[in-house]
Amino acid sequence: MISIPLRKKIQECLDDHKQAILLLNRRGYSPTYICRKCQKPLVCPNCNIPLTYHRSEHLFKCHHCDYILEEKNLICPNCQSHDFTYLGFGTERIVEQVQALFPKSRIVRFDADTAKKKGAYHRIITDFSLGKYDIMIGTQMVAKGHDFPNVRLAAALLADQSLMFPSYKANEDTFDLLTQLVGRAGRREGQGEAVIQTYNKDNDTIKLSCSQDYESFYQAEMINRHDRIYPPYVFLMTLIISGKDKEKTDKASWRIKNYLVGEIAKPEKRAQVFGPSIPYIEKKANRYYRTIMIKYKSREKIEQSIAGISVLQLNASDIKVAIDVDPSSDIL
Repeated sequence: MISIPLRKKIQECLDDHKQAILLLNRRGYSPTYICRKCQKPLVCPNCNIPLTYHRSEHLFKCHHCDYILEEKNLICPNCQSHDFTYLGFGTERIVEQVQALFPKSRIVRFDADTAKKKGAYHRIITDFSLGKYDIMIGTQMVAKGHDFPNVRLAAALLADQSLMFPSYKANEDTFDLLTQLVGRAGRREGQGEAVIQTYNKDNDTIKLSCSQDYESFYQAEMINRHDRIYPPYVFLMTLIISGKDKEKTDKASWRIKNYLVGEIAKPEKRAQVFGPSIPYIEKKANRYYRTIMIKYKSREKIEQSIAGISVLQLNASDIKVAIDVDPSSDIL
């Protein structure tokens, strides 16, 4: 994860008594822990997604429902093997790698895990600003508007990670994050450098982020949103249907979908109904989720129909329906 060009830039920073910021928007040591025998990952029993390995705490955590599994006496639930390996990188593992490459450097990790204790957030920022650390490694927290006068280098270790998120805002979120990160370097001397590590170097969002070309990104993204009929050309509403039983949740979702199609999928309502679909995280805290997305031009024309969802017979007492108006993403 630390490329040879980036190693050289970090070394130059250290030689000149300057600071560096490294961004990887994934906490923990490794996002996937796999059994070597059956090749299956450890997953959260409540959410059915891979558990994140936190090596410093000897724990496996679900970042969605807070389920915790201890590393001690770990046994694969599928084949009872004790032989595991990890895949991928989190901030914790990057600290370990950078420390091995630059053993004399002073490194601080800045993410939700290190900043959760009382006073830790401001203490890390203050200590780094005062020069008590040479390198800060963290999640998106490191890019958010901090003014560190001695930072010369800012680097994104996996810049295209957020581009792969299934959301219409993936380009915008990636551009925002990278341009903010680039702005952390050279704020006082005007001699900052940025390294953007990516597997998609020809991606327009990545290239425009590197040049901090806001106007060109805006023009390109507006065309993208127009072609795919997303905000600001329409309004969005997401219905989030959840239940403890998968089959009942599916049936309830289709009951709502059929109702909405009959009510608002008409030319005069100027609305479209999509789904139900399985969201990015299908199961969370022992509840199954489905989403229905509505694209519409006028809220007044669909309000009464949306209110009617509350009186539908969904044939399951535990089914919950949440309505997210103008969602920040088109997924759960």
